Amino acid sequence: MKLSTVFLAVALALGSATIVQAATSDVLAQDLAQRDAINRSLAPLHSADDLAAFTASGRASALDALAPLDRAVFLQSLQFGPDGLSRYDATALRGLTTAQAYQVLALFGAQAHAIDIQPSAKGAALATADRDASRVVPMLEPLKGFRCAGHSTCSEDPSSACTDNCK
Repeated sequence: MKLSTVFLAVALALGSATIVQAATSDVLAQDLAQRDAINRSLAPLHSADDLAAFTASGRASALDALAPLDRAVFLQSLQFGPDGLSRYDATALRGLTTAQAYQVLALFGAQAHAIDIQPSAKGAALATADRDASRVVPMLEPLKGFRCAGHSTCSEDPSSACTDNCK
């Protein structure tokens, strides 16, 4: 086999690999765009008006996991475009676990970005506490004489009952 034939065969093989790689990249980009469009369409909040009505309702939501100052910073940073959320301050979400940040961003259909948020030491500590709490055996009955004092913490209170749903 001549050297030029070998060179041509190698060039064709490399060219095919590049074409396959480009096609795979295009398919992945289309899948990601489709996923993001689905996430946005299923999200409850698409505009500043939606957000105002949602926060005015007083319903419990994933936003409750934010510290008061972080919540204010986050809500004030939100900007919406024709396709929904277009900007937010990610630093306000750093005090959350990745799961909590995912739940907050899911309100806007932007949950795919939660993985990019680097939790602060507080967020990392919460994630560790959540993992540790998941190993706790749930109570079968409420703990009478105790009240919920915080995440998985019951304190004495003779007129209360603390449940395994203590948050």
